[in-house]
Amino acid sequence: MIFVGLSIGASFPVLNLSALQNIDGRYKGIGVSLLSFFRTIGAAIGVTIFGAIQSQYFSSKMEGSFGQSDSTLTGDATSLFAPENRELIPEDLLKVITTFLADSISNLFFWSIFLPLLAFFFVMMMGKERLKVAEKKKKPEEALT
Repeated sequence: MIFVGLSIGASFPVLNLSALQNIDGRYKGIGVSLLSFFRTIGAAIGVTIFGAIQSQYFSSKMEGSFGQSDSTLTGDATSLFAPENRELIPEDLLKVITTFLADSISNLFFWSIFLPLLAFFFVMMMGKERLKVAEKKKKPEEALT
């Protein structure tokens, strides 16, 4: 995960430059702000979607094992991280709940594999598209010769 985080962080300036290459200079500020805005919106939506997937998987495992009758066991898993709450749960039951939580996180990572595959598919669909190099503007004295 550290490698992925560093790689994504290092790619942001390159993505900004490549996205802004053919934009007129007076619109580059707007382009950078739109790029940052949509990147932030995408991150917020992504966290929401993957959080919902993880929560749903964990809740379904808990309800499948313990049923819906005991509302203290089903629901929010954040209470499991508090030491005072962990002491109240029997050791064998805590092991089962922790296993369900770990399974829900690994299920989340399984579903996140499809995003890079989808991105790779779209990159391959681009074909031989290349970035166009802008022509250098001639200085007035060079234009006369």
